[in-house]
Amino acid sequence: MPSGPALPSGPALPAGTAARTVRTPGAARTDGAPVELAVAEIGDPADPGVVLAHGVGSSARFVAAACAAPLRAAGYRLVTYDARGHGASTPCPAVADHDLDTHAADLAAVVAVAGPVVAVGGISLGGHAALRCGLDLPTVVCLPAWIGRATAGHGPHALVADEVRRVGIPTIVDRLRDDPAVPRWLRETLVTDYGRHDEASLAAALTALDGAAGPSEGEVAALQRALAVVAWREDPGHPFAVAEHLVALAPRASLTELAIDDLEASLTRLGDAVVTALGNLHLDPAPSGG
Repeated sequence: MPSGPALPSGPALPAGTAARTVRTPGAARTDGAPVELAVAEIGDPADPGVVLAHGVGSSARFVAAACAAPLRAAGYRLVTYDARGHGASTPCPAVADHDLDTHAADLAAVVAVAGPVVAVGGISLGGHAALRCGLDLPTVVCLPAWIGRATAGHGPHALVADEVRRVGIPTIVDRLRDDPAVPRWLRETLVTDYGRHDEASLAAALTALDGAAGPSEGEVAALQRALAVVAWREDPGHPFAVAEHLVALAPRASLTELAIDDLEASLTRLGDAVVTALGNLHLDPAPSGG
């Protein structure tokens, strides 16, 4: 792996968050270099774990801000991590290092070091990886983006990738700060998270989404584990119809709906929906009170 500044042991997290952090190996890069994933565990170690992966451009910090408090209140322990090429995890500037199978392998590697786990899941690409990873665990998929393969062509993610390469992340962050077309919670999230990502890796991860593979209809229909889907209607990047189709395909599935504007009040509204989804999986967290 090319030399560079040492990466922190764990991902950046919301201020005041108490967490245990570790770096764990993920799938190797296509050039053979090792990948380390920055993992955070939030909550009582005695509580059952829920492992959640974020989407492209996001972070463990966002997952923790949205989900840690609701999960802990419900008796769960959150385990999350910066995806490859994001935040404190190893840079991955090659597009080939961001395919769905690789993200699924990374997620499985995190589950392997997460202690007792009762459910696995993720947001957007993280949810796709949870469906693909093949673990025999109940699964929560938040904001699925597509089934099968995304439309190929120079799509919106590739356009953002071009902007990252052309003007750099600091310029994009400055633009986002004053963009009234972006919801406040999303604007603040992107401004906070984008600056922590390796620029070439973010561009590669965004480019990889153009025409990318997602969970197939066949693999969803063949699921032997319970599936809970969380979705909203107001986001063309994560169509509600995709969530409905997932639920219709899977043998055992439920759908929890929230509104994108709910997050203007608090990011934890997403975490509340995740807790509801976990309840639909009929899990018993047996809270320890820690």
